[in-house]
Amino acid sequence: VKKCEVCSLHRPPAPRQKISGLRARNFGDLIFIDHAEVSVYNVKYAVLVVYDAASCLTWVDACSDIDTDTTLESFRKCFDELNFRPKAMCGDQFFGQVGFLKFYKIKGIKWIPTGPVTPWPNRAESAVRMFKRTCKLVSEDLWQIEGNQARFTFRQIAKQAAWARNVQLTYGGKSPLEIATGRRPPDILDLENMDPSQLTADVSEAEKSQVEIQ
Repeated sequence: VKKCEVCSLHRPPAPRQKISGLRARNFGDLIFIDHAEVSVYNVKYAVLVVYDAASCLTWVDACSDIDTDTTLESFRKCFDELNFRPKAMCGDQFFGQVGFLKFYKIKGIKWIPTGPVTPWPNRAESAVRMFKRTCKLVSEDLWQIEGNQARFTFRQIAKQAAWARNVQLTYGGKSPLEIATGRRPPDILDLENMDPSQLTADVSEAEKSQVEIQ
């Protein structure tokens, strides 16, 4: 019975993590966190993915490693850039170490761990998969531009992939960026809205790089 594939499926399901009374109604109230490994140009990089439950906004940071100090520094950077302090954070057992628990206590953040056999929340897992897919598409577009793949760092590619994810429309007809900030994202192609002075202006190298990476 233990070795039978059919019989092994008929067993009690794994216990789910029970989160009562917590609803992500406002931006930054509840966030999911996870480390992802992304392969770009046959090189693997570590990325911290922060996913907001209320707006589906994705924030990423390329990390040199995944130790506690580096991750905490990325947390501080995330809170400063997004201008919020979450009420609760949810992640796997890695983010429940002593160093992280001290950080949560000082910041007044409720830590919501997942159980040892609890499946990872689907929303956080889908955010990681979506980011990996978008990052792959961005890196492939840069590879097709001859000689330009060496001009961009992985940090730039990761930030651009997160931006591309945040300006995509959700089922409600709004992008995560618009839900979080209340403002529509800028147009990807704004040639129709340009005046003659903008069309005839000299473009700097930094602006050319931004256009190519988009």
